[in-house]
Amino acid sequence: MQSGDTSQPATFVTDRKRRTRPWRGVLVALVVLIALGSLAVWLRNGIGQVTLDLEDVKLGVLERAAFTPETIVNGSVVSETAIAVAALESGVIDTLHVQNGAQVSQGDPVATLSNPTLQKQVSDESVRLSRDIVSIEGQVTDMERRVVEAERLLRDVQFRLRQAESELSRNQVLEERGFASPASMDRLRDEVAYYSGEERAVLARLRTAEENARVRIARLNAIREDLERLSALGLRRLDNLILTAPTDGQVVGLQVRTGEPVQNGSVVFRVSRGTADQIVARVFESLAGQIQPGAQARLLGEEARLRVDIVAPEAENGGVGVRLVFETAAPPSLRAGQVVQLAIQSGATREALLAPPGDLVGPEYLWIINASRTRARAVPVRLGQRSDKWVEVLSGLEPGETILVSAPRSLDNLSEIRLRSGR
Repeated sequence: MQSGDTSQPATFVTDRKRRTRPWRGVLVALVVLIALGSLAVWLRNGIGQVTLDLEDVKLGVLERAAFTPETIVNGSVVSETAIAVAALESGVIDTLHVQNGAQVSQGDPVATLSNPTLQKQVSDESVRLSRDIVSIEGQVTDMERRVVEAERLLRDVQFRLRQAESELSRNQVLEERGFASPASMDRLRDEVAYYSGEERAVLARLRTAEENARVRIARLNAIREDLERLSALGLRRLDNLILTAPTDGQVVGLQVRTGEPVQNGSVVFRVSRGTADQIVARVFESLAGQIQPGAQARLLGEEARLRVDIVAPEAENGGVGVRLVFETAAPPSLRAGQVVQLAIQSGATREALLAPPGDLVGPEYLWIINASRTRARAVPVRLGQRSDKWVEVLSGLEPGETILVSAPRSLDNLSEIRLRSGR
């Protein structure tokens, strides 16, 4: 009996503990709910909300204006070692005017080729073209002579017509008095009628001659201009036999000798300038399609302007190579291998809604400031392309709205902040 009595209290305590455990969970849940409610009230009342001083933030205003999208990239300055000079005509080296390593000025002759076949062809063609031009000039002169003859004939007919009309007029007075015979009057009238008809015929012939001359002269002059162009082209081919320096510099790579044949298109020598005139950059593969050869570019921090010369056809390691050449003089401070920042045009100029760039501009939100400048809220937007001065806003906002461009702290995971002026 004693052992049985001592076991009953232990069993009673264990069961009671089991019955009280669910209430502990309910109690914990109530505590959590109370804490969340207090936190909500705390946030709603603005306690703990982020507040920024207006003096510490950068503001910007959205505006609609002309926009040229640009891609900002780093580039490496390349010093073009030399400009290659290739033969434009085949031939044989006749004269070397300078030696390898010589300093030359732009336009100085470096090598002269000999091509007897070309020289004879151009000479014969020049003689033939000159003969044709002389023939055309003779035909033009003949057209002009016919017009002059028709004009002279017209003047002669008109003179005779005036004489006949004057004679008829005098005899009409005599006819009225009975002193002129009918036969003589008929003769005079026939003479006036004859010369009147001649005048009309010669005048028509003159107009026809003038029109024919105008058409033929215009046609002949066009042919003469074509012949003169052909003649000039032949002379230029002869000029191509003289290879000149394309710029000031030093002749390098001149390895040919007198009497050595040279093929059309083969490089005969180079001229080294030793100045920076190109920049090589790499752009992300995703942006490469927006950059086309001929696109304008500028060197940030400098006045120099460039043009995209070559865009590599294939990407390598996620980037596409772009080669740019200077359209204005390269800054004298640039050195080969120097890294510079470029803004490359990546689309057509267009009107767009623009925002100044900053840490808080995008990628998915812009912070809009209320009229009293006491609060700012995050607004979802869709942004487009960029330049170093602007970000294109495609949707979500209107011109004239003021935004937060940058702030001294991160605003991640916030949807609204307070602003205050003064310290």
